[in-house]
Amino acid sequence: MNYKFLISTICVSLIVMSIPLAFAEPSHATNGSFNVTVSHPSSVYKNERFQIFFNESQGFSNYTATIYTAAEYAIGLSAGGNSHELSKSGFFEFNITAPDAANQSVYITIYATATYGSVEVSKIINIAIPVYEPITLSAYISNIESTTYSNMSIQFILNGAIISTKVVSLGPGASKEITVIEPSSLLNNGINTLQVKILNGSLFTGVKSSYVSTFYYGTPPNYDWIYYISGGVVIFMVFLVLASGKRKTATGQPKWRYNRKKKQKKS
Repeated sequence: MNYKFLISTICVSLIVMSIPLAFAEPSHATNGSFNVTVSHPSSVYKNERFQIFFNESQGFSNYTATIYTAAEYAIGLSAGGNSHELSKSGFFEFNITAPDAANQSVYITIYATATYGSVEVSKIINIAIPVYEPITLSAYISNIESTTYSNMSIQFILNGAIISTKVVSLGPGASKEITVIEPSSLLNNGINTLQVKILNGSLFTGVKSSYVSTFYYGTPPNYDWIYYISGGVVIFMVFLVLASGKRKTATGQPKWRYNRKKKQKKS
């Protein structure tokens, strides 16, 4: 057998097989498989600190992301120039502070890049996030019991939509104000309904664990409205009182104790 001829044939075959692989590298990187998924709030309030998350397609390397922000009135806007980040996984998180002015938008441009072998791919994404005046919703909770209530989940529901959930604990005789700040775009022009409730209120007996109230946003048709919001920044108080109740506890004697007494009677 001519071993020299066999070895030469194998080498030539390997070279021929490697040619499609070499050309496959740029084709994979340029066939539209590189994408960026962005997650951001639909609206923010002035001076709010918010996050933008985005993921670049898997299967690439050397991920980079550059973010540019701008606004018509940019005072207070963070990352006013640009911010450049590197990532091994393709996941990025940027923290941004909204400008100190409402009734405008924050304009964000993201320039994302990655490489597949020696080929660089890129995407440009433009986002506009409107800026509103803030509304401040506050729930005032009191515990007039001698028992500590721990890890209570307090939920704020505005016009049927959950806007925030806070976890709090209250010691005996303690009170706490829970504040939620949201964009005023969440309000309806007219009647609004706010519900504040303790999600795990079933752990207590005789406790007022939910409070519902309505208020008017805008100019009310009459003066019957106790709560009336005309400006952008408001404080709306809700009171939940943990009173005249204890945690539910099991009643009756332990089963093992009952069985022991039963055996004693038989003997």
